[in-house]
Amino acid sequence: MMLVKFLSKRPAVFALSVVVSFFSGAATMGIMFVIFRWLQAPVNGQSLIWTFLALALVAVSGRALARNLMQRLAWEAIHELRVRFARQTVLAPLSDFERIGGPRLMTAMVDDVNRVAGSLPNLALLCANITFLATCLSYLGWIAPKQLLVSLALIAVGLVAQNLFLKAATKQFQISRAKWDVMLNSFRGIVDGVKELKLNARRREQATGKFAEHASDVRRSANLHSLLFGGAASSVHLLFFVILGAAVVNVTETAGHPTDIRYVIATIWMLAPLQGLVQEWQALREANVALARLHALGLKLDGAVGDALVHNSGDQPGIVPFRELKFVGVVHTYETDAGRGKFTFGPVDLTLNSGEIVFVTGGNGAGKTTFAKLLTGLYRPAAGEIRINGCPVSDSAVQQYRENFSAVFNDFFLFDQLIENDSPDTYALVPRLLRQLRMEDRVRIDQGRFASTTALSLGERKRLALLVAYLEDRPIYIFDEWAADQDPAFKNIFYKEILQELRANGKLVIVISHDDRYFDAADKLLILDRGRAPILKKRSVGRDMMQA
Repeated sequence: MMLVKFLSKRPAVFALSVVVSFFSGAATMGIMFVIFRWLQAPVNGQSLIWTFLALALVAVSGRALARNLMQRLAWEAIHELRVRFARQTVLAPLSDFERIGGPRLMTAMVDDVNRVAGSLPNLALLCANITFLATCLSYLGWIAPKQLLVSLALIAVGLVAQNLFLKAATKQFQISRAKWDVMLNSFRGIVDGVKELKLNARRREQATGKFAEHASDVRRSANLHSLLFGGAASSVHLLFFVILGAAVVNVTETAGHPTDIRYVIATIWMLAPLQGLVQEWQALREANVALARLHALGLKLDGAVGDALVHNSGDQPGIVPFRELKFVGVVHTYETDAGRGKFTFGPVDLTLNSGEIVFVTGGNGAGKTTFAKLLTGLYRPAAGEIRINGCPVSDSAVQQYRENFSAVFNDFFLFDQLIENDSPDTYALVPRLLRQLRMEDRVRIDQGRFASTTALSLGERKRLALLVAYLEDRPIYIFDEWAADQDPAFKNIFYKEILQELRANGKLVIVISHDDRYFDAADKLLILDRGRAPILKKRSVGRDMMQA
């Protein structure tokens, strides 16, 4: 089972928990032996009482210790799994991440990991119950071998029936888990589109009705899963009563022979461990499904060849002095939405230099965002190559290449914690930048973290994202439609002040924009048109740039 392999990475602790579970199960069986002895020779009651208490202490403390060891081992393993999963997520190629989807990754982190964590302590109970049942069957074979053969035959039939139920229940659990993903994705649409839904009753009914359909699918699938699991438990319960009935019939026929009475009592003693065994085994099977889903995502994420090779536990790769960035026949191809065909961007031949401002413009679907992702190394070219300072960017060097960039994408995320920087001049820039962006009364920096007394608008959050990017002090900056959510005053600050400061500092600045009134601030204008070769215009023909 994958779950055991997952835990056995610490074999000493795992083996110790199994051994302790074994002694706990054996002690539980020993209690039954003491009871039989006590019934046969009550004169030795005092010594048997101490033996009973000692065995009870071993059984209880052993089970508690085994559970504690397994829990400790489980949480350590889960911690490693979570951290590794998070690192794989950021190391994965962006195209893989976009294909898998953020909601699916989030669900896996929350639901699948928690299911694994919650079920692992059952492994200790499983070991204890298996030990007890094995010992109990051995005892039954010793006192009544013929009766045991009958019981074993019945157990074999019961296990076959139980296994059929458990296989079906596990398969149904996998289906339920997939339907759960669909339902959560539907709910995410409600959360993300709540403003639009409040404005349109018909769309609101459509969205909530669709969610209700998905929720009903989850309910029906979960009910079927519970029914199948209940069938497995019922088969074991029925098996127990059949074995018990056979033993009672044998006792009746032999006029209450002591051996047969002990056989009946031992059989009754097995009921609780048998029921626990089914529940624990099913929980572990479900955890195994969850772990397999995590591994399946991990294998996809492990496809991050270039990223994974250069990952170095948080140390920032060195940034070489930047002079020139060149596209040589760069092509990128991907499937369009709903798989209705392929979109090919390129080939692009382009040379960009430090100390330049480059505007990128074009219609919707022209490839502006694709260009930005290729430029930053988030997408790898299907053909051609990218060169920095004349050196091709290989797969093994792509992460170091990315360290040359700081970007504010159109779908940016604002981290509230500034990155620690060895240069004291970095934080000295913060007050000036806050004043320049008219944010000094809205935001303060408290121990390297943004603190705001009121909710910020999208435009204000973009200003803070620009501040963070500015402080990173990278050779190349990319701003994807940054000014789209700003009023004219801040557009002027952005185009006339901030961009010019960055250029004066020797930065290469790429701005995706439709603000043709500011095209004269650029040194180069790259015009993208889907299905056509990009057009590059230079500042020497500024009037043409304005008309583009």
